[in-house]
This record gives sequence, structure tokens and C-alpha cells, in this order.
Amino acid sequence: MDTQQVVISGGGPAGLWLAAELRLNGITVTVIEERTEVDQRSKALTVHPRGV
Repeated sequence: MDTQQVVISGGGPAGLWLAAELRLNGITVTVIEERTEVDQRSKALTVHPRGV
């Protein structure tokens, strides 16, 4: 049976980024998120795409 090596509390940008990086290095990860629905409001109002 595979055991969890890392548990991450929170599925926000930082938690998901950390989970992805750990998985790329072969570490088993479980992400725990309290929300049951996706928040439709943007949290990146001050982030703009790079101009060409």
C-alpha cells in the first residue's frame, strides 16, 4: 500500500504549485481543501499579462 509522504493544507495557487513540484520529484502528495465549489471571483485583479 502506498503511504502519503506529504499532506498540503489548501488547494490555492501556492499549495497546488508545491504539490506539482513535489510530484515531479516522485513524492506522494495529498492536497486537502475545505471548499466544495470553485470560487468564480477573480483573485488576480492586479495581475496583467505581459505586453508584446
